[in-house]
Amino acid sequence: MTPTHPKLRDALLLDATHRKRGLTPALFRDYETLLGQLFYVVNYPQDQEKAASRKGASPKNVAD
Repeated sequence: MTPTHPKLRDALLLDATHRKRGLTPALFRDYETLLGQLFYVVNYPQDQEKAASRKGASPKNVAD
């Protein structure tokens, strides 16, 4: 699942203006990955704290 609708993704990648500014399929995939990670950090912060405690880190350092 990607956060961007497939038709919107295709339109952005085909647009000449976005291509001129350096938008590539790989770069857009990276953006969608980061957007998905941000969604989980914002909406499920308790899961981030649990993951940090399992790794031995303090929850304050999870975002660093």
